[in-house]
Amino acid sequence: MGKFKIVKLASTVVATIGLAAGLGVLSAGTALAAPTPGAAHTSTASAPVSADYAIVVPVKTVDGYRAPLYNSSGTRVAKLTAGTLIEVTCYYDGSPPSPYLSDGYLDHVVWVSGIGDFTGHVPDDYVNLGGDTPPEYGVPGC
Repeated sequence: MGKFKIVKLASTVVATIGLAAGLGVLSAGTALAAPTPGAAHTSTASAPVSADYAIVVPVKTVDGYRAPLYNSSGTRVAKLTAGTLIEVTCYYDGSPPSPYLSDGYLDHVVWVSGIGDFTGHVPDDYVNLGGDTPPEYGVPGC
């Protein structure tokens, strides 16, 4: 198989996976997109996002909970299905409200498959960084 065909095949596979993950988000229904009263929280994000760093990684389910997606004001706007791809540019200190788990880090998100451009965050426990925290993985602080 030629180099061009391999690249084209890889692009098709990535696009298909992204579409499938996006359909998982969309099939969650509007009930998941509505903010939950009292679910807002605060974080210590104060610096601008790094324009030099970005990774696309999948989210995962932890203890039966889908990955909560928060907007920039700290209100949960969705619960992401495992495998949904997100683009992370940096991390900051913070924790989500109960019952979501936290290792003390929130991953800054600028894109979500099935949603598109988005500014917000996902608690790091729900971001698949291979078991590493953002600093261990090499993600810069915001």
